Amino acid sequence: MKKQHTLPTSSRDLWKAGALLLTLLTAGCTTPEPPALPPEVFYTPPPAPKYDPANDPQPHYTILVESNPPGVRIELNDAFVGITPCRIRVPGDAGRKFTYGQMPDHVFKALPPPSGGSTQIKDFPKGGEIPERLFFDMRLVYR
Repeated sequence: MKKQHTLPTSSRDLWKAGALLLTLLTAGCTTPEPPALPPEVFYTPPPAPKYDPANDPQPHYTILVESNPPGVRIELNDAFVGITPCRIRVPGDAGRKFTYGQMPDHVFKALPPPSGGSTQIKDFPKGGEIPERLFFDMRLVYR
């Protein structure tokens, strides 16, 4: 008769404890989700504007800027102001003339789209009349 291999009780208990530990580790533990916070907790309203256009003593004028094709990047005095078609608000005097601080002139620049074209520049001296509309034809190529 063959002798059946049996483990001593302490070894069996050790295997049972190991199996139980492995089961607990693979099962993982679940932590309940924290309660959802209302959106108001995350949103803080922006501070009140320090500049209010309605109370500005200096008049401002709007220039409609268009291009062919549309979608051209427009800069005013090397600062990005919009993508055509857009409206640009500029300060001036009561006679619709450019009078912006110490700037000797006001340079509108249309940068060509990736499809090609040339950079176009429209320059207005200080004291020059503020146009109501600017148009850039980006299909023109300057050499």
